[in-house]
Amino acid sequence: MQGRTHNCGELRLSNAGEQVRLVGWYENIRKVSKNLGFLILRDFYGTTQIVVETEEIMEQLSELNYESTIQVDGVVRERSSKNNKIPTGDIEVVPSKVEVLGKCRYNELPFQINHSKDADENIRLKYRYLDLRNPEVKSKIVLRSKIVADLRQSMTAHDFMEITTPILTCSSPEGARDYLVPSRNHPGKFYALPQAPQQFKQLLMVSVMRMQEQTVLRESSISWIWRWLSQARKMYLQCWKMYFRRSSQNTVFIMRLPSRHLREFHILRLWINMVPISRICVSTC
Repeated sequence: MQGRTHNCGELRLSNAGEQVRLVGWYENIRKVSKNLGFLILRDFYGTTQIVVETEEIMEQLSELNYESTIQVDGVVRERSSKNNKIPTGDIEVVPSKVEVLGKCRYNELPFQINHSKDADENIRLKYRYLDLRNPEVKSKIVLRSKIVADLRQSMTAHDFMEITTPILTCSSPEGARDYLVPSRNHPGKFYALPQAPQQFKQLLMVSVMRMQEQTVLRESSISWIWRWLSQARKMYLQCWKMYFRRSSQNTVFIMRLPSRHLREFHILRLWINMVPISRICVSTC
């Protein structure tokens, strides 16, 4: 089967008249009549409006539930009423064929995709794959990925090597709560996420590795407010710990640039590259 020609956030006015194939999730449809409807198709990159103008395709779509996966073949044309709020707001696609790749079996979703943050936390965790389709939630995951990639690039430029220390080790409580992982081969025993794996990093430093960095999973409990949290909130935080990352740098024989200045440089670089900020003069503060 031939793959898609474009993604749902790619088409522009310059593509008008082209025959395209899009694949994505059936987000919504506004039915005007039995042979006219406006469908929103969504994928990772954005949304595209599909204008259905045949009764046959309208009947086919009426049998589908929201979030079904469909493939649309059609022609791009300029929209009569443009939408400046989305990148693809100048065009629409008139389908000649719609193929169902995966039908959603649920008549009603546990929450609206674009409003998943308003849903109950336990429901969001149960249907995490739907929660991540929310553009606002997805953008945070994408931003984190870009930050880690940019940090690694910057560290490599300063001769750091990325050497990952063990993720699971024996428990060594240091004030925060241990994140425990049961052992399969040793019933009743547990591994723990290192809270501060100094031994591993010091082992590298006293060997030949002069500059080491890693962005790793770490335990990060806020134990001082733990007693005040509800059971649901505790469960929520325990699940979200798996998304926490910390960046650590270790050096020996520093010659010119102190490690504090180096960290400040990396933090400033991340803010400039990843977050749209502007400089503020002291006089305006």
